[in-house]
Amino acid sequence: ARGETRRDDGAADEGADGLPHARATWLDAPPTIDGHLDDAAWASLPRFGGFGERRPNLRATPPVTTWFQVGVDADALYVAVRCLEVDRFAVVGRTTARDAMAMFDDDAISVKLDPRNDRRTTYGFALNPVGARMDYLGVDESDFRTEVDTIWEGVAAIDDAGWAAEFRIPWASLNVDPARLAASIGLELSRDHARASATYDWAVIEPPFSAIAASRYGRLDGLDVVVEHMGADGGGGSVLRDWHVTPFVVGGFVAEPSPDPTADAGLDAGLDFGDVHATLTVNTDFAQVDLDDRVVNLTQYDIRLPEKRDFFLTDPQTFRFGYSSSYEIIHTRRIGLFAGEVVPILTGLSVAGRAGGALDFGVLQVVTRPEAGLPWTSDTVARGVFDLGGGSKLGAAVTDRRSLEEAGDYNTVVGVDGGFRGPKSAPLRGFGRASVSFTGRAATLQDRGTGGPGTPEGAVDGGFLLELQDELFRPWLFWSITDASYRADLGFVQRVGIQLGEAGLELEPRFDGALERLTLDVWVHGVADQDLDGVLDWFASGYAALAWKSGYSVSIEGGSTSETVPEPFDIGDTTIAAGVYDGWRLEAYASTPSTATATATLNAAAQTFFGGHLVGGGLTFTWRPGTFLRLEVAGNVQQAMFEDGGGDFLSVLVNGRASIGLREHLSLDLYGGWSKLADAFAAQSRLRWTFLPGSDLFLVYQLALDTDTGEVPSHSLLAKLAWRFP
Repeated sequence: ARGETRRDDGAADEGADGLPHARATWLDAPPTIDGHLDDAAWASLPRFGGFGERRPNLRATPPVTTWFQVGVDADALYVAVRCLEVDRFAVVGRTTARDAMAMFDDDAISVKLDPRNDRRTTYGFALNPVGARMDYLGVDESDFRTEVDTIWEGVAAIDDAGWAAEFRIPWASLNVDPARLAASIGLELSRDHARASATYDWAVIEPPFSAIAASRYGRLDGLDVVVEHMGADGGGGSVLRDWHVTPFVVGGFVAEPSPDPTADAGLDAGLDFGDVHATLTVNTDFAQVDLDDRVVNLTQYDIRLPEKRDFFLTDPQTFRFGYSSSYEIIHTRRIGLFAGEVVPILTGLSVAGRAGGALDFGVLQVVTRPEAGLPWTSDTVARGVFDLGGGSKLGAAVTDRRSLEEAGDYNTVVGVDGGFRGPKSAPLRGFGRASVSFTGRAATLQDRGTGGPGTPEGAVDGGFLLELQDELFRPWLFWSITDASYRADLGFVQRVGIQLGEAGLELEPRFDGALERLTLDVWVHGVADQDLDGVLDWFASGYAALAWKSGYSVSIEGGSTSETVPEPFDIGDTTIAAGVYDGWRLEAYASTPSTATATATLNAAAQTFFGGHLVGGGLTFTWRPGTFLRLEVAGNVQQAMFEDGGGDFLSVLVNGRASIGLREHLSLDLYGGWSKLADAFAAQSRLRWTFLPGSDLFLVYQLALDTDTGEVPSHSLLAKLAWRFP
């Protein structure tokens, strides 16, 4: 019998800590990574199972069996996973693109590791049955970073019993020295089961914890065998454990607006010293990076856009500071970009690692060439995080943006931050941050979203967050203060000169039957000037959502608001006058199961809007007819209406992406985005061929179009070849 009738071949061995434990076995000869578990290396290894359901039926016994085995040698960690099914035709796999979140709507297996036992950071590796793969980092249990690409092997195969997957994960890709491995590290395996719209965990991750909650993982024991073998073989004596050099060449044309041929070259290099690794980039080029989605900003504040460039994503778990994306002193998108324009990078060096078993550190240094009115510039970030155990930490950071041409043109920020996590029986979590910025008197050129004007005397920012992560009852409290002169040229600061407070409560009961859960939220939010002389903004809101076990969901959110506009600002061709605007807002959502071939999310909204009204709605539609194609289109329409009719505007925003899996290592990604308010259309097509691990050939076309005049301000066609040695 298969699937529904066959039970676990391996049991969950629960330790005294209440967590499931698995044990790694030394492999004298590594298995062939082909997705078939018939290799002799797996024959004698113990099996581990006992998976539980995370969703939709929390802690229920899954209807299908999953088991895994773990082997190790001096170079890598090996994992074999068997996912039983009723037959091969019940296995779902429609995504073949790399790093596509849609793979978790198929059948999928994700191996998650916490190799440094900090209970905050996840190194994740995922496969689906038809060749889609993803490597990712989970930072502070909440920030899911798929932009990180590392070297590993993974193959899956479908058979009559279901499907199986094999992983080979080098120790170097986990940024650990195998000669100094801990005897036990954090381990989690999660299986997404599309036929049942369900997810199963080896160590069940209960709500509200995310899928990358390293503090909830089980344990992988027996890794001291690696240290023993390396000591016996003399493997621990080498200082330099691994290295690579990836030269690249770029060629094509750039038209702004007339075409000009272009050619360039550079290199990236990496050195692995075990617990410390370094990455060097020279004459850096990011021609292959995805375009940002078009966005419409209908507020008076700046919008934070994510970092997508691979050099700056090597160690996000180390360089992350604080807890709020609205107040960061380290936002590497500030380096090599200014006001949306590329600033050429001459050299960049990143060194990161661990010292003394508990101190994570990182240093990032980049030199940029003159461009867009900017001088030769040195950008430096230094970061240290001390692991306090149990998921708690204490850190410090320094950022420095400094002109190499003018001594008084600089911005330096010094900060400390920390995080606290209570025991599993009392899931209280807290974060705190404090920093001081110093800005030279000649520092006049400033990008949007970096804060106030700055001062040499120093300006402060600080705050804290407390929350209880209970399954049912989740209160939270947040407060921050930011000086009006605070400035962080290498960070993102949404507002200055304020104190901000927020408090809320979430309730989430779960049910038997067709309904999975009900989520209820209430919260209040207030903003005052930094001296507490008056309230600037406030809102009181409520939220309710229903989620069914079939995958359907609906939600509604609304509340009362008041917002102060201290000085006029423009939205498109409409000027919003200074003043205080009281009002209300209401928004509703509905979505279909994400595991279906075609899925949709609908929303409708209405609110008062700076003395007028704003009404609109949106639709996101995803279609995955097979392994070769994934299409996603998101559209949003909003109409602003004012009492006198002056300033009325219509905002239409459309973003579309298509991923076409031509072959296992050959893919085509297409993007198009249009904003009516900005009269702008952008498009990109990117053909990627990964011909060797870490080696790629990209062919990228980009277009910018002014939809009002029909002019093409810029377009380009570039080929980039990067070849990794050895």
